[in-house]
Amino acid sequence: MNASTKTVHTERPPATDAGRISGAEVDLDFLEGQLNYRLLFGRPEFIHSRDHTFGITKRTAGFKPGDRFGLDLWEGRVVLSRSREPVIRTGLWRVLILEVGAPGERVSRIPQVTPGAHVLMEARGVRRCKWLLRWLAELETQGDLADVPRECFLSRDLWFRGVVPERTAPAAFGWPGHGPRG
Repeated sequence: MNASTKTVHTERPPATDAGRISGAEVDLDFLEGQLNYRLLFGRPEFIHSRDHTFGITKRTAGFKPGDRFGLDLWEGRVVLSRSREPVIRTGLWRVLILEVGAPGERVSRIPQVTPGAHVLMEARGVRRCKWLLRWLAELETQGDLADVPRECFLSRDLWFRGVVPERTAPAAFGWPGHGPRG
């Protein structure tokens, strides 16, 4: 799932009176093994490379009001394995399907998105994020995800929250469960 680059411009379009574009700007950062904020799909008006220092790649993507896009926010952490070797594990992981609001419209505050966007679908945690990415990959075989109606994402989000567990109960791994409390 890659962001479509058909309409991507390297130069930032003219700003409005407030100094920003009329839609939303998304900060896309990458640092090997520590963070990866990336677009899953969407058609940005522009992608501007901001900086590349200390191994961090920073880019900004701009979207028009009404545009839909997917955002993957992954943060890693270093832990010690049983053999005392440092290993990178997932610290925080969030996958969001967003729609840019119109100027002056109330939107949700989302990390990396300025000023914000409407949340159509959201997954937190490894299990739910992997499930959502698999579903998006299947859906992408039918066409561009940016063209999928918002109602499809909203209805699937309700189903998704009720069916896909955030964690598996310890009893599923053979651990003893807690008996009735009394």
